[in-house]
Amino acid sequence: MSKALPTTAMVLAAGLGTRLRPLTESCPKPLIPVQGMPMIFRTLQAVARSGVQRAVVNTHHFGARLQAEVSAAQHQGRFGPLHVMFSPEPVLLETGGGIKHALPLLGEGPLLVVNSDAVWDEARAPLLQPLLQAWVHQPPHAQALLALVSTARTQAFQPQGDFLLEEDGTLNRDGERSSFGHIYAGAHVTETEKIAAFGLDKFSLNLVWEAMRAEHGLKGWVYDAPWCEMGTHEGLARATHLLSGG
Repeated sequence: MSKALPTTAMVLAAGLGTRLRPLTESCPKPLIPVQGMPMIFRTLQAVARSGVQRAVVNTHHFGARLQAEVSAAQHQGRFGPLHVMFSPEPVLLETGGGIKHALPLLGEGPLLVVNSDAVWDEARAPLLQPLLQAWVHQPPHAQALLALVSTARTQAFQPQGDFLLEEDGTLNRDGERSSFGHIYAGAHVTETEKIAAFGLDKFSLNLVWEAMRAEHGLKGWVYDAPWCEMGTHEGLARATHLLSGG
């Protein structure tokens, strides 16, 4: 039996962006332009191309400005038919807590989760739509499917892996991190039951993933195209180069 396709996405955009100071002392990180466009606009356009119908953006740092600029872009039709909503966080809740807080907006069923600082060229080398299609074909016990990038692609800026990918697609973290061959690419599909039931309001998705991993429910899918994240000044330069066709 096939997994259901997600119809809703969560775009994580609430962080402080401390590694990009002083840029983020006057601007939320997701609104920092890359090749002339705020990065979160590119993220939401990629979500729209994937076929997902609704997106929830969590906000905190300069949250009112972020919401205003994304709303204005939505009214201009820059995200196509995608309907964007917002989940303000008066206190930062981390990745897992942010999703849990937004669950009343997100609804039931599987969820696409995307970091607003993950950078790839969705037009030339799609990531999200193939990830969703890979999710449909996961075994029944799969609880999350994480997009991964080989450390061979990220050696220059992120040589340490996050996960060891088994032949059957299962992820684990046994052994030395230096032996882990893949990093998390900032996008995944997940069931939300474990997030909803988690006993804290503020927590990292890593804790949820560990619980899924213990049940062999954490799976990986490899994105084999240029990728980076723009969370540092060096990353912003790499993102600009990537999206310029470099």
